[in-house]
Amino acid sequence: HYFIQSNLRMSRVVTKNLFDNDSKLTGQYDEATAASEAEEAAMMEAPEAKEMMDKFHALELRHDPQSDIEYVEIFRGFTDGYYAESLANNPAYKQGVEGCDESQISVPTTHDGDFDVKVEVYTPKTLAD
Repeated sequence: HYFIQSNLRMSRVVTKNLFDNDSKLTGQYDEATAASEAEEAAMMEAPEAKEMMDKFHALELRHDPQSDIEYVEIFRGFTDGYYAESLANNPAYKQGVEGCDESQISVPTTHDGDFDVKVEVYTPKTLAD
């Protein structure tokens, strides 16, 4: 590894308000969030959910190809089901998606062969100027 030492000092970065947020942060859950948390907790009490989570956690500790496949299948099923539906119905999420420009860059790497890593970039439209 090569380290480059520099005496170049950049000015301090001043952050902008990247996302307009009408709600004021209070350190407390709002009613909708509290209801969602309660619904998720109740859902995880079901025997099927407990069984799935036990299997999921057991697979986390194994490091063989078949266990990896099973782990990913459970994870994808969970995220493609409940969380995808939850996000699709969330107005704040929709607003965030619509408020961003999506692009992609490629970052070349040679640490494990020569190839490019594709990186998704989401830029708030308010920063477009």
